[in-house]
Amino acid sequence: MCHSDAAWANVGTHTQAAYVIAFTDKCLHDAKEAPWVPVVWKSYRLARAVSSTLAGESQAMSVASGTVEWLSLMMSEAIDGPFQLRQARAILSRRRPLLATDCKSLYDHLVSPSSPTAIDDRRTSIDVVIIRESIKDLQGIIRWLPTDRLIADGLTKDKLDPADLLRSCVRSGVYQIAPETTVLARQAAERELRKERQKNNQGSQKVERSQN
Repeated sequence: MCHSDAAWANVGTHTQAAYVIAFTDKCLHDAKEAPWVPVVWKSYRLARAVSSTLAGESQAMSVASGTVEWLSLMMSEAIDGPFQLRQARAILSRRRPLLATDCKSLYDHLVSPSSPTAIDDRRTSIDVVIIRESIKDLQGIIRWLPTDRLIADGLTKDKLDPADLLRSCVRSGVYQIAPETTVLARQAAERELRKERQKNNQGSQKVERSQN
């Protein structure tokens, strides 16, 4: 599974993007709780300036989907053995990945049968075409998720709640798309752990000051 995110112009004048790719089980497609083991992740500055949220999200997803293709081929070679380059498309379709975004407009463009040329920004329309072809080669499934359910959100924003969600999934080693109660409960538990650590740290600092 791949979570992709971009936060438009959130760091000075540039857009921070990120992806988290994890190994999981196909039962995740059926909204069941599944093992979730992050294997590749990155938080980075987009290489090309963007003028909108859609442009940033599509550029980020283009990078993420390309990484999914690379990782899928590496994993297939390790599990199934060597293959010829001309077999790459057939190899990619063996294990169908799930790609997630919290950008509804990007999701709509990816699942819509209409031409991407309807997008005013031509560079963005090219990114959408690239992502469509990547998903087609992967036989992947694109899903829209609310921002508070997107794990990569914790790598693009300097905020506590997204980081709590990311830590809770890493700590528990499981993820579930729906229902949301399980994921949000873990996020709340992680939030309480963070507050408890902060409280203990403040207490330790007070003790040190009093001793000095």
